[in-house]
Amino acid sequence: MSSRPPANTLSFEIKSASLPLVSFVLKSADIKVVAQDLQTRLGDTPDFFDNDPVLVDLQHLDDQAGPLDLPALVQVLRSFRMNPVALAPQQCRA
Repeated sequence: MSSRPPANTLSFEIKSASLPLVSFVLKSADIKVVAQDLQTRLGDTPDFFDNDPVLVDLQHLDDQAGPLDLPALVQVLRSFRMNPVALAPQQCRA
C-alpha cells in the first residue's frame, strides 16, 4: 500500500485561477491569410497588444482547412505582440 506525502511537503500546488485572456478564434489554417488579415486589422496600431496572453481557439476552424502549422501561427501572433498561452482544440464532429 502506497502512502501519499503530506500536501505541504510537495514541490508544487494546484490551484484554480481566473486569468484575463484574449480569445483568438481561428477560422483559416492558411497562415499567410491570417498574417495578412492581422496586418490589415492591426497594422495601424502595432501596440494594440502588449504581449497579452491569448487563447488560440480552433473550434471554428473549417474541417476541410487542412493541417495547421501551429509553430508558424505562434510566430505570427507573437509578431503582433500576442502571447499564445493556451489552445482550445477543435471539437470532433459526427
